[in-house]
Amino acid sequence: DTVDAVLIDNVVAAYDAVSHLIANGYRRIGVVTGTSTSTTGRDRLRGYHDALRDAGLPRDPLLERQGAFRQDVAEQLTGQLLQAVPDIDALFTATNRLTMGALRAIQTRGLSIPDDLGLVGFDEVPWVTPGSCPLTTVAQPSYEIGAAAASRLMHRMQHPEGAVRQEIVLAHRLIVRESSRPARRGAMS
Repeated sequence: DTVDAVLIDNVVAAYDAVSHLIANGYRRIGVVTGTSTSTTGRDRLRGYHDALRDAGLPRDPLLERQGAFRQDVAEQLTGQLLQAVPDIDALFTATNRLTMGALRAIQTRGLSIPDDLGLVGFDEVPWVTPGSCPLTTVAQPSYEIGAAAASRLMHRMQHPEGAVRQEIVLAHRLIVRESSRPARRGAMS
């Protein structure tokens, strides 16, 4: 593979998101992520699994949903998840499109974040509905990713014969907001 990559460590980022939910008292944490054919989907699911394992929480396949990185797919998957696991108390969504679909499914069922369900998403959600709470998200350094990618492209153009593949891993940030406040036990019962 000769293509450069500028990215974050998706395993660690997902791990941090799910560990944050666990630290705030959530125990039945669902995940909506991309397909296992996608590196991003695989890595973020692995981070979810690693966080559960390290916290001593069991993996429950009923809590896991994978599909295309599309809002309509996430809405359908989240609806299935909420139907199959009535005692779910939190949700981790692996992209902002998945978060938007999940929010629609949650709202359709008359549930609210964070009163009924904690939520941590990935990347900022470009819109919020009136009355919704601020969402905890994993933020990628978009500007820095673009600048590093442009720098690598310029280097390759200036030195095409000696260019060696480079992978640049930048730091993510977990931006904690109201959607993942400490769990209220028994909220979903």
